[in-house]
Amino acid sequence: MAFAQIIVKLAAHQTDSVYTYRIPDGMRVPVGSMVRVPFGKGNRMLDGFVLGITQTVDGSIGRIKDIEEVSGREPVFTGRELVMAQWMSRRYDAPLSSCLALFVPRDPDKTVQIRVCARQLREPVPKDRIGTVQKSFLNVLAEHPDWSLSLLMKASGAARSSVRSLENKGIIECFEESDQTPAPLVIQRVTDPGKELNAEQKQAADRIIRAFHEGRSSKFLLYGITGSGKTEVYMNCMEQVLTAGKGAYLLVPEISLTPQLVERLARRFGDQIAVLHSRLNDTERSREWERIRRGAAKVVVGPRSALFAPMPDPGLIILDEEHESSYKSEITPRYHAREVAEEMAARGGFPLVLGSATPSCESYYQALEGQAELLRLSRRAVQDAVLPAIRLIDMRKEIASGNMTGFSGELIAAVKDRLAKNEQSILFLNRRGYSSFVSCRKCGFVLRCPACFLPYTYHKEQNLLICHHCGRAVQPVDTCPSCGSRYLRMSGMGTERIVEDLAGLFPEARIMRMDASTTSGKNGFQEAYEQIRDHQADIIVGTQMIAKGMDMPLVTLVGVISADMSLYYPDFHSTERTFQLLTQVAGRAGRGDRPGEVLIQTYEPNHYVLQSVAAHDDAEFYRQELASRETLVCPPFAHFLQILLTGREEDKVRQAAGELAGILQRESSGTDAVAVLGPAPAELGRIDNVFRWKLLLRHPEEEPLIRLGGRCLEMFRERYRDITAAADLNPVNMY
Repeated sequence: MAFAQIIVKLAAHQTDSVYTYRIPDGMRVPVGSMVRVPFGKGNRMLDGFVLGITQTVDGSIGRIKDIEEVSGREPVFTGRELVMAQWMSRRYDAPLSSCLALFVPRDPDKTVQIRVCARQLREPVPKDRIGTVQKSFLNVLAEHPDWSLSLLMKASGAARSSVRSLENKGIIECFEESDQTPAPLVIQRVTDPGKELNAEQKQAADRIIRAFHEGRSSKFLLYGITGSGKTEVYMNCMEQVLTAGKGAYLLVPEISLTPQLVERLARRFGDQIAVLHSRLNDTERSREWERIRRGAAKVVVGPRSALFAPMPDPGLIILDEEHESSYKSEITPRYHAREVAEEMAARGGFPLVLGSATPSCESYYQALEGQAELLRLSRRAVQDAVLPAIRLIDMRKEIASGNMTGFSGELIAAVKDRLAKNEQSILFLNRRGYSSFVSCRKCGFVLRCPACFLPYTYHKEQNLLICHHCGRAVQPVDTCPSCGSRYLRMSGMGTERIVEDLAGLFPEARIMRMDASTTSGKNGFQEAYEQIRDHQADIIVGTQMIAKGMDMPLVTLVGVISADMSLYYPDFHSTERTFQLLTQVAGRAGRGDRPGEVLIQTYEPNHYVLQSVAAHDDAEFYRQELASRETLVCPPFAHFLQILLTGREEDKVRQAAGELAGILQRESSGTDAVAVLGPAPAELGRIDNVFRWKLLLRHPEEEPLIRLGGRCLEMFRERYRDITAAADLNPVNMY
């Protein structure tokens, strides 16, 4: 008899433990398997991960339950992946089960099709040896012998234990339909050898590949202006890595927003690429996972979760747009893909490449300090293409002249000029909807979401007031809920309002809106991109999704409606993000053979962020930004651990935050003392009737934060079981 040591997948905030289960006779359960097991008094079925197998157990354990079923036919994680999950569990204060779950497909059974056939028995099986559910299963099998096991179980209501019992009695036999590798989702039969690298690109690729051949886990910052051909460098390096028999990861902020990249990779690498993203269904994702595991796909492309795909022998990891906040998980485990990739590369002895036109301050500072090798691409890859001319438009002067439309006279004239030249324009506003809030002009009352106490955004297309934090949607009202007045006013501009106003100014123009509302379908972004590429739109109005990932040669004008929206958000990242966003969206102009122009409307034209963007002076921005952060003792000159406490009762959350602050201050002492800031209400103090308070820990090194946070949170959770306390190391959002 054999027993399995299993870690059960519990809720993200619960501490997990290893449990012992009996392996039923005839069941194959290798280490690394994902299994279904009965758990707790009610025997609810949960997923678990097999960490080890033993032939004996401690007699004091008590009654040992049986494993119900094994998911898939192969282990879902390796020893290497277990070690990485254990590292993540400690670093990010997360249950080991939630870290292991990252390394497995959502449904391992969907990587193979299991078929069932009825066996010819010499003697009929007595009816009393077959249960009602088993009879139902056999009846369905008789009617549909070609159905897969999963379909038969669903139609008959049979559990895996009932099917296994029929197998043990010799009544049926289960087998894999095929051992063939699943077909790829992206198929490109004709490969493209790619473009010849210019001198800067070749130098960058040579230095990366030299580190690969030397087996060094070097970190590179590929810092190239927009349109400088970073992707061509990536593909050249990946090609050489594949030639050496290794694989490569290419991470992007969100693969569904980069259709052009997938097209280029498919032309270059054919069926060797596997694409993973959030809009794949479970079957598609599992099939891609299986192709990677078998070595049929050597290039893995996708967002942060693609980093956990089971590549047998990786030789390179690339993070494109490494500055993007989407590389940080906002749910347990709260990992940053950049940090995990660095650890994977260090353990595997291969290079990590961080690419960006606007690197994060942390990565840029590491390059200055010699902790990463800096590779510069200073000119655009298209011959004779130059960076666009950028001008700041002072909107205070527009208002003083009586222009209250939100569009400067200069921007309107520029759009009209592009329409006459049959060129395309982008107008950027990082706020969707029609108006950002609805207020009463008589009493000042603002319509707010009752669950979050944040203003509703009005969406005219749907005629709904929608909370962008909890998703609550309600019908608009005609009278003020506070005073009964009918003087309600839509205030603030969103992309819907911009489109409506432009249609009035340019009735002959074809106007397209690109935001989360218009591209929500599975292929929404791809379809929109193809329309732009085929010149089915003259003016594209969009949010930050249009700021990256697309080459649009006919776009010669970019207009930024309001550059100040993100500048003063209560987060030390706000200036950096504004600089990155404006630089990236400006980079959409003039990427072809026609010169580009960028007009940025602002009420703060003298701000150093806007001055740096307008002058294409990245060095000046980083100089001022790093000086400011050093004064404020912010990253990269210190590390933060943010602890967010949430619960349904406001007083209890506030009390718990105060008690945790006391524990942290008491436990932090001596020369290695950690600064404890707070507690304080979070910037978003309530979301969907969940109250939020936070604490911030600061120290020059990460390790003291990890140790103190882990120790104190363990004590805190013993006392407050109805308050969730989540630790976030090096947060990218200050909530």
